[in-house]
Amino acid sequence: MKLVLALLAASVAAAGADTISACEHRWTVPVAADWGVDRDVLRLIQKRGPLPGPRRPIQFALAEIPDALRVTLEADVRPLGRSLLIVFGYRDPAHFDYAHLSVDTASKQPVHNGVFHVYGGERVRISSERGPAAFAESGRWYRVRLDYDGATGRVSVTVDGRPVPALEAVDMSLGAGKVGLGSFDETAEFKNIRVAAEAPAVALMGGGKDLDPAFQWLCSKAPGGQMVVLTASPGGDNAYDDYIRKLCPKLGSVATLAIRSKKDAQQAAGRIAGADAVFITGGSQDNYVNFWAGTPLQRSLNDNLALGKPIGGTSAGLAVLGQYAFAALNDTVTSAQALADPYDSRVTVVRDFLTVPRLAGRITDSHFVARDRLGRLLAFLARIVADGWGEAYGIGIDEKNAVLLESDGTATLTGDGAAYFLHAPGPPEVCTKGTPLTYRHIAAYRLRSGGKFDLKMWKGEGGTAYDLSVENGVVTSTQPGGSIY
Repeated sequence: MKLVLALLAASVAAAGADTISACEHRWTVPVAADWGVDRDVLRLIQKRGPLPGPRRPIQFALAEIPDALRVTLEADVRPLGRSLLIVFGYRDPAHFDYAHLSVDTASKQPVHNGVFHVYGGERVRISSERGPAAFAESGRWYRVRLDYDGATGRVSVTVDGRPVPALEAVDMSLGAGKVGLGSFDETAEFKNIRVAAEAPAVALMGGGKDLDPAFQWLCSKAPGGQMVVLTASPGGDNAYDDYIRKLCPKLGSVATLAIRSKKDAQQAAGRIAGADAVFITGGSQDNYVNFWAGTPLQRSLNDNLALGKPIGGTSAGLAVLGQYAFAALNDTVTSAQALADPYDSRVTVVRDFLTVPRLAGRITDSHFVARDRLGRLLAFLARIVADGWGEAYGIGIDEKNAVLLESDGTATLTGDGAAYFLHAPGPPEVCTKGTPLTYRHIAAYRLRSGGKFDLKMWKGEGGTAYDLSVENGVVTSTQPGGSIY
């Protein structure tokens, strides 16, 4: 009997990497066959009780998103038995919390209708037993919402907009983690699922003279914290340290790290992990890609972003903030060169160097009008789509200007120039090696100070919308007078 139980435990553990897709998310589950998807409903169809050993749930689907320090999960749920659960702060199978929603009150059933803590052993109740049950009855749909803040440890759950006192708790032990849905040992259904992790604030600076308001804004996102300035330029100095200290006296500390080798990156990872904000200087982005990619420093940067820690970059530092980045691995490229041949050897675009949530599918460029970079940004977009990487959006920012991107995806511009937001409409008409680019009907939006742009909706207010097209390597515009900027 012990052997059978051990084999069962091993088989479930081994199946923990199963992945399913439902409700616009990918989910990690113990066993894919236990779950079904029917008309956008995620169905838990197979009961699976706890494994031998400490009593804690295993039957839940974890949303495949980066570990989140602050997260909201909303869903329509239908318990097909007496209860279901929402997992949060998940770090591994033995370290997580969960809210257990039930038709039973906690006074009737102490292991139902509450918040429970798993930390290497048995699940332990950490919430009050007071108040009504979460559900009036099984078999019907309810709208539930869980809000978790790993910085304060606070979690709360509402059902059909109604607070449930027994589903409120504080746990400071877990911090950032994943969220999921499931049941302790019953079945349930879920639909209209929304998972919203707090994204980091991002200062996107267009190069040239530094803007005091942009740095003050970035500092305000990490009050009293530690800011690390990253550079890879030869002879990199600490000039930013004094500049930022004077602008941001409430910061706890500012320190510049010059990372000019893989070894430097290995040694600096811990400093990045301890930072509350990071700023990446200008220079040449090929150094960032060559020296930092695949190192603990890169992983620390992405871990910080998953935790919602703010980041900023200027010029080359801006270039690496999007999911897609012009890496300049074979020197820079001009608009004329990129438009004449989008597969010119100097057009080196990489992806997934950093994982900034609001910049997924985006590529950025700086010194935009001063160095006439609109054409090359259009060529970058064409390459991204033509190479099958996915939908592509571009952000070009003038020198001495900055786009300040809030956690909710809304952006404003500081500076007296402009920022340009481009959306590729689909595959380019002509994008082949050795041939000038033809790409029609790219949507453009020019944002100036005082306007707003929503990166989630890709829609602006107070700016100017127009279309761009490229015909045989020549850019044209629908603006009066034909200006492309």
